[in-house]
Amino acid sequence: MSLEGVYRGARYCVEGDEPFVMRVGQFSDALQRVYQSHRCQSAAFLTAANPGGVKISDTDNLQAEAKLQRDITSMRYTAFPGIGLDGDEKSDWPGERSLLVLGIVYQEAIRIGTSFDQLAIIWCDKDAVPQLLMLNTDTDLPNTNNEAVM
Repeated sequence: MSLEGVYRGARYCVEGDEPFVMRVGQFSDALQRVYQSHRCQSAAFLTAANPGGVKISDTDNLQAEAKLQRDITSMRYTAFPGIGLDGDEKSDWPGERSLLVLGIVYQEAIRIGTSFDQLAIIWCDKDAVPQLLMLNTDTDLPNTNNEAVM
């Protein structure tokens, strides 16, 4: 399976008072309720884990995740913790600690993902349908033009 296929098949789990799971290309009623309760129309599911799609140590991941949390907090965004899980339950790829960042704008989400050397982010527009965005990287990926891959 391609890297893009792995991202498309992943489960993006949001924790909090009412946990829910998002999937790329599928409307999320739970996300829409979050939008309504927080008066926002966008979100991004962001991680700092395993930059460049390469497994790094737990210690390094924890440090990167803490920096992402500090950055999001300093920008005054509301964020819910989450975890990105491989859609293949037999996979040995570790879950990646993440944040669902509410009210973030498209270009800022891309900038943050890129600054943490991520290959992709999950962008959620006002329609509450999570979209996979492959980011500009030095790797040969199917789409590297910052547009939604649908």
